Amino acid sequence: MFSLYPDFQIDVAAEQEKLKQADLVILQDPVYWYNVPSLTHRWFEEVLRYGWAYGEGGMALAGKKAIIGLTAGGDAASYGTGPESVISAAEVIKPLELVLGYCHMDVLGTVFTTSMPGHDPEKYEEHAQKMLDLAAKA
Repeated sequence: MFSLYPDFQIDVAAEQEKLKQADLVILQDPVYWYNVPSLTHRWFEEVLRYGWAYGEGGMALAGKKAIIGLTAGGDAASYGTGPESVISAAEVIKPLELVLGYCHMDVLGTVFTTSMPGHDPEKYEEHAQKMLDLAAKA
């Protein structure tokens, strides 16, 4: 999304049209400060509008299937449930599930991959394959 909107000026009509045409919506983001990047938040705010995605008459995404993919630089223990955990993966994922659910979408699952601070092609390939496997079940 950063390559499409480096200036944060989101083409709302184009994004809504893509969503309308999609059979499966994939939300793929890195985790920044235990959340998605600010551009993704802006995308939620501008594209998923009241009366279109939720609220009175807002049923444009009803029944659409969605998959959430997240990559984090921290290790698995940082996003676990043990004493060394800062926040669990489930806690990071939950707000995204709520946003998509509020827009009447069915979240099929999530792929959360940790230890991604570098550019390890094998890690990216593994993450992508898990996403493809989940999408194949849609």
